[in-house]
Amino acid sequence: MLPEVSDPRHHRLLHAATQYADSGWGVIPGSVWNGHSYTLGHTPTKTDGLVPAMLSQRSYRNSRQVRSWWSVAPYSILARTGEDFDVIQISAGLLGVAVENERQSIVGSPVAIGPYGARVLVSPGAELVPGLRNRVGIDILPPGTCTPLPPTRLRDGSVRWLCEPSGLDYRVGDHLAVQIALLEVCRLWDFQNSCQQSPRSTSSNRR
Repeated sequence: MLPEVSDPRHHRLLHAATQYADSGWGVIPGSVWNGHSYTLGHTPTKTDGLVPAMLSQRSYRNSRQVRSWWSVAPYSILARTGEDFDVIQISAGLLGVAVENERQSIVGSPVAIGPYGARVLVSPGAELVPGLRNRVGIDILPPGTCTPLPPTRLRDGSVRWLCEPSGLDYRVGDHLAVQIALLEVCRLWDFQNSCQQSPRSTSSNRR
């Protein structure tokens, strides 16, 4: 019989991990941020940051197994990139432009936000297109990276959904369509910045 979970945060993590597994996403129990350090969760043993809490580091897709693990401790929820989705990481500034201009390929994909900025979940096999490869504020997490899913708590804040996968039937974005939208977002970002800088440049030239 599984232990009863009464702590609200623990219960949210258990519910979310089970929901991800039921929807076909593999999840990995991760180390727990206790407000001072990361620990294994089921023991007070400290870990070197946010890492899988189990030696096997395997992904679980069976909801019974997931409930069994997350009933033990309020584990962080990790997912390994390259399995069910890849992750394109973008800065908060670029995300703001995407939202403001309703770039549907981006905001119509699952988007998690946290201390690192925003992470867009896209179809596996993603590689940055030439126009984005050297772009500051955009990157693709390497295959095999363990990325935290909401409502995981990190050292510098919690991860939450901006665009929830439940509203998208857990479909991730098309990685090429998202990048095409990002190219336009970058053009808009550059244009806005150039407009903001122009008055200062004009003022300087008049002196």
